[in-house]
Order: sequence, then C-alpha cells, then structure tokens
Amino acid sequence: MRWIKIDVDTPQKPAIVRLAHDCGCSRGDAFLAFFRLYSWLDENTADGTLYADPDEVDAVARLQGTAASLSNSGWLSFAADGRLTVTNWQEHNGQSAKRRAMDAVRKALKRDELRKQGLPVRPLPRSMPPVRKK
Repeated sequence: MRWIKIDVDTPQKPAIVRLAHDCGCSRGDAFLAFFRLYSWLDENTADGTLYADPDEVDAVARLQGTAASLSNSGWLSFAADGRLTVTNWQEHNGQSAKRRAMDAVRKALKRDELRKQGLPVRPLPRSMPPVRKK
C-alpha cells in the first residue's frame, strides 16, 4: 500500500494558500499540485532529497510556479548542484512517520471495536494538577 500523509487542514496550510495566491489559482488547484508533487516525491526519494530542478517540479505538479512558491514558503530548497531537499521530510513522510500514523489508526480502530463490544477502554491520561508550593 502506498500513501502520503495528508492532514485535514493541509488545504488551509499557509504554504498551500500562498501557492494558490502566487500561481493565481484556486486553493483546490494548489492542493492538487501539492498532492501530485508529494506523491511523486514519495515514489522517488526515501530521505527527502533528489536531483530535480524547479522546471521539473512545476511539470510534475502541473502548475507553473509551484517550485518557486514552495521554496519561498520553506517547504522546498534547491541547491546549486541540482539537489532538491524537502524540508521536514522524515517528520511527515519518512517510514517512521508512516509507521506512527498507521499505529495510531490501528489503535483507534481497536478502541472503537472495544467500545462496540461494551468493553472498557483506557482513557487518555489526564493532566496532572499543578504542584502547590508551600
């Protein structure tokens, strides 16, 4: 199974809003360009670096100006040697991030199943009350 991590608020993230503004398109079109690009990146890099120039990024995203906008937003960086680096790749798209996300889904499904069976589900830990100094 191949997937990339997309949060429910991804279409409203400042970089996507800026991409829409910079490229003169809708937020939906900007999000689609982002999705195309990150899907391609997921297939072509394990660590968030590869050799690609801004023109190739724009072609993959199918939106002229994507590379410049995401670079200005700090999501991408282009080195003089032709290397593209995706900021925070491992945090969001690396194997450990995917494993954490899949574990969270698995645990949520298990909790839902326990609730359906009327079995107790361990509550989330509550914040500890503040310590009073005497």
